[in-house]
Amino acid sequence: MRGKLISLIFITLFFCVKAFGATFVVTSNADSGPGTLRDALTQAAANGSATTDYINFNLPDISQAGRTITLLSQLPNLSANLVIDATTQPGAFFGVSGAKVEIFDDFLPPQLTVSYVFKGSNLGSFSISSLYLDALTWDGQDNSFNIEIDSTPNVTITHCLMPGGAIDINNSDNFIFQSNMIGYQPNGLIGYPSNLNVYDISNVIIGGNSSQGNLLSGGLNLTWDHLPDDWTYVISNNKLGTDYTGTTSSTTLFSQGRIDIESGHFNPPSTGKMHGTISNNLIENFGASAIRADGFGDITIKGNAIGTDPTGKIDFSQFAPYYPQVPTAIVLELGIDAVVGGNNPGDKNTIGYLSNGILEQLANTVVISQNSIFCITSSFFNIHDFVTQAYAKPLPQVQINTITANSISGTATPGARVELFSNSEGTCASCDPRDYFTFVTADNSGNWSYSGIVPVNVVASAIYNNQTSLFTKAKIDIAGLKVTQPKCGDNSGTIQGIKFYNAGQVRWVDQNGHVVSTSIDVNNLPPGKYMLKVGSDVCGAKSDWIELFDKSVKIDAANIKIVNSTCNQGGVILGIQVTTYQNEDYDAVWTDQNGQVVGTSVDITALPAGKYTLRITGKTTGCTQTYGTATINQTSGLSVDQAQVSIKPTDCSKPVGSITNLIVTGTGTIKYNWTNA
Repeated sequence: MRGKLISLIFITLFFCVKAFGATFVVTSNADSGPGTLRDALTQAAANGSATTDYINFNLPDISQAGRTITLLSQLPNLSANLVIDATTQPGAFFGVSGAKVEIFDDFLPPQLTVSYVFKGSNLGSFSISSLYLDALTWDGQDNSFNIEIDSTPNVTITHCLMPGGAIDINNSDNFIFQSNMIGYQPNGLIGYPSNLNVYDISNVIIGGNSSQGNLLSGGLNLTWDHLPDDWTYVISNNKLGTDYTGTTSSTTLFSQGRIDIESGHFNPPSTGKMHGTISNNLIENFGASAIRADGFGDITIKGNAIGTDPTGKIDFSQFAPYYPQVPTAIVLELGIDAVVGGNNPGDKNTIGYLSNGILEQLANTVVISQNSIFCITSSFFNIHDFVTQAYAKPLPQVQINTITANSISGTATPGARVELFSNSEGTCASCDPRDYFTFVTADNSGNWSYSGIVPVNVVASAIYNNQTSLFTKAKIDIAGLKVTQPKCGDNSGTIQGIKFYNAGQVRWVDQNGHVVSTSIDVNNLPPGKYMLKVGSDVCGAKSDWIELFDKSVKIDAANIKIVNSTCNQGGVILGIQVTTYQNEDYDAVWTDQNGQVVGTSVDITALPAGKYTLRITGKTTGCTQTYGTATINQTSGLSVDQAQVSIKPTDCSKPVGSITNLIVTGTGTIKYNWTNA
């Protein structure tokens, strides 16, 4: 009986021991053998899965080489309920990371296969901390390390450094990912895009408080296709696409997308809805979108810096590859309910130096509030693309009608919250909703007003029924334009009937850039070209050139030729040039000093001495122009003075006679003809 009791106690103790988790300590950096990581994984697997096993580290050589485990072949698959904790290892961190033990892949995997440093499924729970997961190459090639965990309720990865490869976590309940550096060398400066892929996980935490954020070089992809219940995710305080300082980047860190949230596209789709928050992240150096979210559920996007740093001073587009990019900060699609920004301090997103701001495409409701958006090269801060006319949901409307030195007023959808922004024109020559300064509410008639200090360059938006209007831009409405042409080139021209919105200052300028009026209706204009400018040069609009035509008659007498009259020939006036509006026909009338009509053509001949005036009248416009006077003088005839004449007779029929000292005067060329008696 005693022997049987002892045997029963022994068996009971044996099973009790097996029911408690074990701690295995790694003391050797060899590939295999006692005290190695491979040995610890093997012992943990043999210990069963009823409770959690721990693998700690106490490598005696605390140099970097001494804390580097070199693998010659792939590690065995993970066992259930396992914690691999390298924070237990004495020694310094690798670079700026939180890793203390390096696992180095020194083997080439078989062709067309992927090398996994950790892989497992149905693990119950799995956690790793402070591991530097390195490989022969770290730029995304075949033998970069990868992590793949499937169907494991609880997965935690913290303080790890992974220069290349990808992390895939699938079909889990809870996933926590904090304080990691993925896609970077230990210095946190150099890296290549490496992705974190999360699929069908109920609760996801990427980052956390300011000390728990991750440094991610590539894309963060979250997808839900099969979950029957709601799921949540929080992505906070991470740096994506920058170095560890968050102040610079490089072409090697460029990625097309950064955060991609997608659900419900599998057939049949998930029946649950997603609930997510993306906050206080730096999201930089991308070619397509910083945040893209679609599917049924809600998302709050707040406190992020996209395309720039939180101060708005750094332009991260300078680090992108030199080929055409059209980056959009936020894309909201396919039924999602979104809040971008918010009313609380720190909620605003700072978005700058991109092609587009926020794109809504088949989203359900979108509230965009109190963000700072600037330097958007395509001039779209908020784009509504409804794809089909059948989905043309109504949007709130807002318009600024009047801006003075101390007030702003306008109209909006009745009951809408009207947010007002300013832009100091400091960074980019564009009209941006950069600095939120207040909000007002439109009354039941849709009227709203603000009294107080009015900053430079005011922009407004309206929020109503969980929808957001487009941001205002200065615009000019010429539907009622009425132009009165100046009569015959005088100063009687007018431009009236134009309306403008979302701007304050009014200036009419002529083709020489001179300001001719500061009133919206302008009068007493001479012929010329005029442009209306409203607002400032940065935050304003301008009309096309409006031309007032000169319909006057032009007389050019620069090449006039006047020939005086003589005793037997009238005077002549030639060479005057006449120009009329659109080459209209005209009447020409010459009159003398007595008002008598003497001719009806521009060139006129056979005029006696006198003073003459030319009058040109356009047959269509009736415009007239006068030239004159032109003077024709009378030139006298020939004069023969014989007082001093000397006559010498001939001698005996010899040709020696002469007539001399006969004086002849007159104008023109004088011809002489002597005849005998």
